[in-house]
Amino acid sequence: MDDIVNQVQKVRASNLSVRIDEGNGKDEISELAQNFNRLLSHLENAFELQQTFVINASHELRTPVTSIIGELEVTLNKARSTEEYERALQSALTDAERLNETISSLLELAQVDMSYTQAALSPVAIDELVWEIADYWTHKMGKGFFAVSVQHLPEDPEKLLIPANKSLLTIALNNIISNAYKFSGDKRVQCDLYANEKFIRIAITDSGIGIPTEETEKIFQSFYRGTNVKAYHGSGIGLYITSKIINLFGGSIDVQSSDKGTVFTIFFPI
Repeated sequence: MDDIVNQVQKVRASNLSVRIDEGNGKDEISELAQNFNRLLSHLENAFELQQTFVINASHELRTPVTSIIGELEVTLNKARSTEEYERALQSALTDAERLNETISSLLELAQVDMSYTQAALSPVAIDELVWEIADYWTHKMGKGFFAVSVQHLPEDPEKLLIPANKSLLTIALNNIISNAYKFSGDKRVQCDLYANEKFIRIAITDSGIGIPTEETEKIFQSFYRGTNVKAYHGSGIGLYITSKIINLFGGSIDVQSSDKGTVFTIFFPI
């Protein structure tokens, strides 16, 4: 117990990545250490979300604003033709749309941050959640554009429940699906659900442009955008948010990609 107390006293906001020695994992002291480590993990992720918002918000907002101001200042510097004014206004509109998208992404990040730190966990039935999301995207994209395949379900429906926040899980899955449509030109998206007595697996497959192999480890970083998506609007926040949410509820996320499409696989142990 003294060892645990000494280790706890060394924890600071600057080193939330440290973990307490859990010992042999078979007694009450080990259980206490395990619970404390779960708390540290939760705090570490919450702090990281807050820091990401503060550090990146000013930069991501300033860039398009600076571009708009510069474009308009140059345009107003002298009289120009109607075509030149139209080009300048179109450029300003493009930057304004980018700014609006960035603000929306930052607001989503702030919402996730708030829910992350205040989330009350409750049992979420993953199969029901998948069908609700399927209904949403079918209504949005049209019949046949979002396909669900239930590959296997456990006999005990309790095995489909995970302690989570339903709103956050919905955000996480919708971020992946939204990207699937964006980078495939609105082609059909496939969602496969497999669950047994030990784990739940959700695989979301698209037919998009794919992710370069050397970049698959980077796409979950905040504000990272792949080298092959420059022509697409985006802020690079969505997958970062998704990974944080999945990790919060004890899951993991994997990505496999080629130039023919991408598969995101989400895994929750039971």
